[in-house]
Amino acid sequence: MNRTISSARPHIRIRAADPWLAEHGAEPDHIPLSLSDQAELVRLADVITFETKGSYIVSQGEPAKFLCLLSDGVLMASHMLTHGDRQIVAFYWPGDLFGLAEAGVYVNSIEAVTTCKVLRFPVAALEAFFLKNPRIQHRFLIKAIHDLPQYAAPANRDGQVRCCKKAGGLSSRLLRA
Repeated sequence: MNRTISSARPHIRIRAADPWLAEHGAEPDHIPLSLSDQAELVRLADVITFETKGSYIVSQGEPAKFLCLLSDGVLMASHMLTHGDRQIVAFYWPGDLFGLAEAGVYVNSIEAVTTCKVLRFPVAALEAFFLKNPRIQHRFLIKAIHDLPQYAAPANRDGQVRCCKKAGGLSSRLLRA
């Protein structure tokens, strides 16, 4: 794996999930962040460039210490099933968040499809940021819930139960303040 940690600080754009139906008007396609919010998020993040296709960003089952934002490139999420088959569960594009976990470990493996740049946020630092910025916390929560279907990797009842548990865990963890 060929990866570099950069001191260059990119502009942060996080793709938003539209919480409203079309008749409510257009929502922005990215979570609106003030310049000071962007500066604080950039300060919290490590910027890592993965230069080799197939490089693993996170691996299923490893301790989840970071939430990541794809700044540039394309990523693929896969889940190793109990019988040994690998199931592709999602693709990530610039502005997508990834790295949500269950019981403190990553649910899926994430690998580079192209050269990519990732902003890696320590979970504890991000939680502290959210406590000071409930508006942004709310938008992150909507985005996370929108992305939950990827956690139903095995297409069966267990995956659906895991989705429901994850949504409940996210709301209780992110909304306690």
